[in-house]
Amino acid sequence: MNWMVGTIVVASDGSSAAEGQLASARALARATGARVVVAHVTCPTGSDWTAGAGRPCADAEVSVRAQVEALRRVGVRAELAILASNGDLAEVIADDARTRDADLIVTRRRQGGEMPGEPAGDVSRRLMQLAPCPVLVVPRAA
Repeated sequence: MNWMVGTIVVASDGSSAAEGQLASARALARATGARVVVAHVTCPTGSDWTAGAGRPCADAEVSVRAQVEALRRVGVRAELAILASNGDLAEVIADDARTRDADLIVTRRRQGGEMPGEPAGDVSRRLMQLAPCPVLVVPRAA
């Protein structure tokens, strides 16, 4: 049985650390013709800083938009999804994938608790528990 991939959700905070997961999603999309939804979780209410990236949220959004445009330039059907944060990144991304009937989520190893109100622990592991589809966890760059 062949596995058909129509929609790939890839989480990005706009940082260079997200490039590995974007490259994986790009390769899969080019091989399968799937569309890529780049999911960017906004800063929690009252915060102006992106978790882990150490920069303002507005800058992160500009970077994510550039990442989506880069995918489009190489022929990938890419779109941006700005998702409101409830403090649990894994839950927000899993819910978005469910809404889009995604076939795959691409993410990287990332520790929780980087955003105020976010549960501590491994976000990718929690995402694998919550996701409605397979999750590809891309290793961190060396």
